[in-house]
Amino acid sequence: MRVITLDGFPQAGKTRSGSAMAEELSSEFAVHFGTAGSFFRTVTAAVIEELGQENEARIVASETKLDDAICAVLEKDIVHDTRRDWGNLCRPAISNLVPVVSKRQTVQKAGQGWYQRTAKNAEDSGTEILIVDGRNPRARLLDWMNEGKGESVLDLFITCSVEEAARRSLAASSDCKPTQQELSTECASILKRRQLDMTREHRPLQLPIYPVEFVPEFDDVVHVVDSSNKLANGDGIPKTILFETTYVAKQDMTCQAISLAKAALSLVD
Repeated sequence: MRVITLDGFPQAGKTRSGSAMAEELSSEFAVHFGTAGSFFRTVTAAVIEELGQENEARIVASETKLDDAICAVLEKDIVHDTRRDWGNLCRPAISNLVPVVSKRQTVQKAGQGWYQRTAKNAEDSGTEILIVDGRNPRARLLDWMNEGKGESVLDLFITCSVEEAARRSLAASSDCKPTQQELSTECASILKRRQLDMTREHRPLQLPIYPVEFVPEFDDVVHVVDSSNKLANGDGIPKTILFETTYVAKQDMTCQAISLAKAALSLVD
């Protein structure tokens, strides 16, 4: 099984790119796409439901109640119930609370279980290409891949500026052009989420070390992927490719992500 992993900051384009890859590649291969962000947002939605309120400030203020609600949600195992409709998982209450919920050790442990469950489901269903979007996804799947069950062919770290992430976040919830005040408020929220992601005690977001940089305007896709393979560590795992999307239009971003995936698969074959 070929494995493609996507990492990066919120609103940088990980999920959009992964979804586009899965849709494009599914015409030729059996593809499974999993996004850890949806799992953590589902846990957060379930916690809000357990507490019976959407006010994230009140929820955060009561640490004990929050921890009790998280434990109750995880014990019920309702977050894996695909029949449940949790509504809009990108609504503000969830976006603001998910960094707080997801940094809890119990939730991180459940998150690691999600990666293993996703890999096992892909394995059992005869998947040919597994695409996983999450935090340090390749590192979390490394033991499973080392058992010979999967081969890393592409590790993509997608990033963009805080300002662009804020614009994308606001655009997702409204068709109106944001005011400067709305943009400033959202920038502060995005920056706070990034800081939480990078400073959490368990598996913080890690920036790639000496990645292969990809600038669509100047770089050839096949050359970038080939460089990633040639610079592989001693274990043969390709170097991470850093994709900066601040000045890349959404459609161009997904097209470039698809091209990277196809190039990685062609070089393996």
